[in-house]
Amino acid sequence: MIAGDIGRQNTVFKFYMQVWILFSIVGGAAFAWLLQHSIYWKNRVRAAWYLFAATLFVLAGLYPIMATRARALDRMAPQVGMVLDGMEYMREAKHREFNFETQQAQEISLIHDYNIIRWLQDNVEGTPYIVEGRSRASEYQWNGRINIYTGLPSVLGWNHHQRQQRTLQDHNKLVDQRAANIIAFYKSPDIDYALRFLRYYDVSYIIVSELERIQGTEEGIAKFAHMVELGYLTQVYTDGVGIIYEVNQDALWNPYQQEGEPQ
Repeated sequence: MIAGDIGRQNTVFKFYMQVWILFSIVGGAAFAWLLQHSIYWKNRVRAAWYLFAATLFVLAGLYPIMATRARALDRMAPQVGMVLDGMEYMREAKHREFNFETQQAQEISLIHDYNIIRWLQDNVEGTPYIVEGRSRASEYQWNGRINIYTGLPSVLGWNHHQRQQRTLQDHNKLVDQRAANIIAFYKSPDIDYALRFLRYYDVSYIIVSELERIQGTEEGIAKFAHMVELGYLTQVYTDGVGIIYEVNQDALWNPYQQEGEPQ
């Protein structure tokens, strides 16, 4: 692997899934052939090979037991029992969200995001666009959690994965611009900017929870309540902390203005 060639590394990841399947087929046939012909080997060679093969089988048999236990213990909310619901941990889990500008981390309760996700799953039909806050470190953070758990399209997914897996000219700049626009959307108190953002990205729902408050600004979050008073938004859900605003498309596009991407 060439140093720093993370793009090629991910390509290898994709291919070796098929490679292991082919190896398993060939390995099974090869083992059966060796076992059948081992009766012709010398006793010492056959005994050594049987011991080696048995050791491999025992180790392979231990892996699913040991690995499953280790993975089960590596949980955000160990107090939650063994359940099939992949969101159940959010009822109890805490997450420390880091703000790279203030260099401070704050603990947030995921129950509010859980409530938002459940409401969207139960009440939204089709695939309207949403916008949710994000930290500047896009990967392996709490970014994109509403998009991931609802399947609703968002203005931007994981930053690096969007840039890495598409090869359009200047695509990196487009993705970086979207990331910057989302951050500004939650930080800026400018309502005109927010309206341009909502029109350009065709947003139907705005998510505000603890992550957005940490990564945004007090003035930037407060403008949404003002936009409700102006008729641009409707607060369709809140649990006291998490809020969902629905965009009033009639008010947003009246009068219609053709505008470019917000800067």
